[in-house]
Amino acid sequence: MRTPAYHYFPEKIYYPFHERLVKWGRENLGCHDVSPPWLSYYVHGHYQNLHSDMPHGPWAFVYSLSPHQPKFEGGQTLLMKDSVLNFWSTLGAHRAEHEMSEFFHEVNPDYGQLLIFDSRIPHAVKEVRNILDPLDARLVIHGWFVEPRPYVVGGLKTNQVAKVMDQWLPLLQDWLYEQPSLHGCLTVKMRISVSGQVTGLDFQTDTVRQVQTNPDIEMKRNLFWNFVRKSLLNLKFPKSSKTSQVVIPLLFK
Repeated sequence: MRTPAYHYFPEKIYYPFHERLVKWGRENLGCHDVSPPWLSYYVHGHYQNLHSDMPHGPWAFVYSLSPHQPKFEGGQTLLMKDSVLNFWSTLGAHRAEHEMSEFFHEVNPDYGQLLIFDSRIPHAVKEVRNILDPLDARLVIHGWFVEPRPYVVGGLKTNQVAKVMDQWLPLLQDWLYEQPSLHGCLTVKMRISVSGQVTGLDFQTDTVRQVQTNPDIEMKRNLFWNFVRKSLLNLKFPKSSKTSQVVIPLLFK
């Protein structure tokens, strides 16, 4: 059972939550908004089959409002592990018998927990059992982080950052030309001084995976990270009146 979350909660309760969620997505993922969130409850017999959300946005989120001391059983979010998504190539590294815990991460719907995951990953919700009252239900707000683009705070303007990044992207494309096809999102946070120098760089997220179009070509992840890090640290931005922080989501499709 579900309804738009913003229709259910009073504005003075809902909008501070929504604004904080959007702000977190901008600062950490480079996504400028969230899709209109749903409020869903699960009682006895409710579950979700395996599915993926790839068209909706690069990141999915589930915020749990389930009771502190739940009366229900089940309700965990299941996230398929990489070893399953790449099962045959990793088969020799595992023992002959496999249990469910080797195929899926299980995340309990603990109250106040914000779960964020790669929306491409097949995921599900285990069946909820033993309660029928919606007040005791597995209760979650869920949706997707959307609109990935540079997020700039400080002295620099967004168009100034975009101009420098537009000059950098052909270098990345040239480096990737001899590499296998990639899919996913790499989010980079840069700290930029008033002189325009990049003084620090962090990888915020990395869901980039190799698409096995040619198994004879394998990208070395460390080489990829090193190229991105070194080339971004060498960028020169315009001078500004104060330091800046820039979050860049790099999408590979």
